[in-house]
Amino acid sequence: MLHRWRDESQRQYPDAYRSIQEKNLRIIRELSAKAEVRIVAWGNLVPDVPLTQHVLLAMSLDGEHALLTWEWTQAGSPKHPMARGQGRIKATTLSVWRGPKKVTVCP
Repeated sequence: MLHRWRDESQRQYPDAYRSIQEKNLRIIRELSAKAEVRIVAWGNLVPDVPLTQHVLLAMSLDGEHALLTWEWTQAGSPKHPMARGQGRIKATTLSVWRGPKKVTVCP
């Protein structure tokens, strides 16, 4: 439902949507600059779209800082901490996440 709303907003209000997107990326970058650790953990919920890459670059400050995760899904996404069943996280330490198998986002 959220993806449908996003797509519709982009079509109906492209300038407003772009403005909000740019502001969000600035905020992510500002907060990331203050963070000691940057953890990614969305499971299979986030599509691999251009905005995803912009968010990851903002979080890592253009690759200057590593993005960390506990474990990966089969598709290479960072597991979500609330995953249940066989997909639950068993690791207790963080590892560097290097992006989905087809894209390297952070060094």
